[in-house]
Amino acid sequence: MHLKLDTRNLPVAKAHPLTSWHGGHIIPGKGTRDLRIGQSMTDVELILGNPNEKRSLVDHFFYVYKSPGIDVDFGCSQWVKRLFFYDVNVEGHTNRAPVALDGIGFRTPKTKVINMLGKPQCEGGPVRVANRKKTWIYYDSGLQFDFDSRDRVIIISVCDPKLNRPAEEC
Repeated sequence: MHLKLDTRNLPVAKAHPLTSWHGGHIIPGKGTRDLRIGQSMTDVELILGNPNEKRSLVDHFFYVYKSPGIDVDFGCSQWVKRLFFYDVNVEGHTNRAPVALDGIGFRTPKTKVINMLGKPQCEGGPVRVANRKKTWIYYDSGLQFDFDSRDRVIIISVCDPKLNRPAEEC
């Protein structure tokens, strides 16, 4: 074999593991500083790594990240339409998403959310999900909060309000 074609002695590039996502402040209608509505699937994978699950439901395609507590909804495209941030042990997520919004985080009481953000444009529930009841509120800024049976935040979702309405009908 010609020496210039012999690749056995070349150093092997090692894959660098992704550092864990550190989360951040939620920007209504946008996401966070680095995980945002409108990003591509590739962008999401560069930030969060490979998803634990890829799930299709009717006209939505999701990446599910159990450890950082995040689901990413791509709708029927390859671009982020909605971000779901979960509290620990909600819908199979093993950790709480490291996000907050001006003093509102997971387990914040519904009354405090409404006191801080005002009257929501839509609200619904209670609906039965798995073995628990939950309610939800939606703001035209693109924020939706889901509450457990004790009216404490368990899911925060972010969407572009011009492109999306709440997950459930008002």
